Amino acid sequence: MARILIAWLASKVYYERAHEVSINVFGSEFLEEIGFQFWDRYEIAEQMERISKTSFFIVREGAAGKETNTIVLAKNMSREKRRDSDIFNISLHKSFIDAVQKDSVAMLASLMRYKSNDPVFIDTYMRLALSK
Repeated sequence: MARILIAWLASKVYYERAHEVSINVFGSEFLEEIGFQFWDRYEIAEQMERISKTSFFIVREGAAGKETNTIVLAKNMSREKRRDSDIFNISLHKSFIDAVQKDSVAMLASLMRYKSNDPVFIDTYMRLALSK
């Protein structure tokens, strides 16, 4: 079965406290394993339409000026960041926001599913990995 690894990087998972939360799909090998090519990260962001209710941003350039596969879930994003990002206006489910507010990693994992139908593996700020 395909395994999906998504990192949830934030000082706090609580949505109302976080300025932005980065969701990083680690490495093209993970994307290929679930049937995506690296450049299909836009499709991954669009699929998040089913599970959330805010705006998603794909950060186009990394520190070395190379394209990156980081998807940023932003509540408030600076103008500078907006200039460097492609904006996805995606409407998210209230259940997703509730899960984030409750800091329920297990709930998030059960909500976030992709092509493989396997639970998504989420790395929280505590780097707690969940598996089936």
